[in-house]
Amino acid sequence: MIRISTLFVFLFAALNMSAQGRFCKSYDDFVAGNWTEVADLEPIHHSASHKLWVGGNDYKFETGDKAMDKVMKKEAFVIEYQDTLYVNLRTLRFEKTRFGNGYAQGLPYDGNKIMFVTHRIGRAAANEQFMSGFMFGAIGAAITGSSQLKDRVCYLVDNNGDGKKTNITLIDDEFMENLLELDRPLLKTYRSEKKQKDRESAAHILPILKEKGLVK
Repeated sequence: MIRISTLFVFLFAALNMSAQGRFCKSYDDFVAGNWTEVADLEPIHHSASHKLWVGGNDYKFETGDKAMDKVMKKEAFVIEYQDTLYVNLRTLRFEKTRFGNGYAQGLPYDGNKIMFVTHRIGRAAANEQFMSGFMFGAIGAAITGSSQLKDRVCYLVDNNGDGKKTNITLIDDEFMENLLELDRPLLKTYRSEKKQKDRESAAHILPILKEKGLVK
């Protein structure tokens, strides 16, 4: 059984310090490496209660400049801050359902693609599952394969687009079965979780993708 290692590290010790970051305005720009530098970038972590009552995702970004803050909120597609990717979910949709405002933490996937972790949406998201996506997390807590990741799933940005029409794929049973078809040991590991919800959770999938060499 693969041990779940720390895949994401939140560097909250630096939140009160000005930091240099960069962003792309589209997925095409990300693939092409067209980054724009931005100074005094600060990630703001949304609390569980904020997400429950207001909605939205884990993060927003501020710079202290109103014009640039507007760009961060509405125009940036992906931000890189302290070697970590954050995907702006504001304009992204899955099965005609919005993810909501704000950023989710992401990872480069298989070179030039992006994977991000967030709550499940779309047809498969029952009300109970959707609400559970809001009811966890604390400022400064790392996602380390705990219950935080068990309530979340992985999505893949897997084709060119402008951030508004980008195709989003849920990494689910069908995706993983196809991916691991010729890798019997990892396929066995994936199937070791008997419940579909547990199999498709980020807590179970991320270590397998890491073992496969698709994420770092």
